[in-house]
Amino acid sequence: MSKTPPSGPPAHPPAPHVLTGELARVRVAIARAKDDLAQDRMPDLADLRSMVAGVCATALHGAESGGAPDPAKASALEAMLAELEVLEDEVRKFRDRLAKQGRG
Repeated sequence: MSKTPPSGPPAHPPAPHVLTGELARVRVAIARAKDDLAQDRMPDLADLRSMVAGVCATALHGAESGGAPDPAKASALEAMLAELEVLEDEVRKFRDRLAKQGRG
C-alpha cells in the first residue's frame, strides 16, 4: 500500500506567522514595483498578483479552518489589495505614456 498524502488543504489553519510572512513579502514586492515605476521600468505585476492570490488563499484557508480572525491581518490584507489596485492603475498610466512616446 502506498503512502500518498491526502489531497486538498490541511485540516488545521495555517500558523499565524505564515500569513505575517506572506504579507511582508508582498509589501516588499509592492515597494520594488513602485521603485521600478519611479525608475521608468515596467514592474512584473504577474508575480505580484500571484503572491497576492497566495496571501488571500492562506487567509481564506485560515478562516475556513476555524482559525480566529485577526483584525490587524485583515486590515493589512485590505490595505495590500488597495495598494495593488493603485499600483495597477499607475502601471496602466505608465504603459499609456510609453505608447504615446512610441516605446510601448
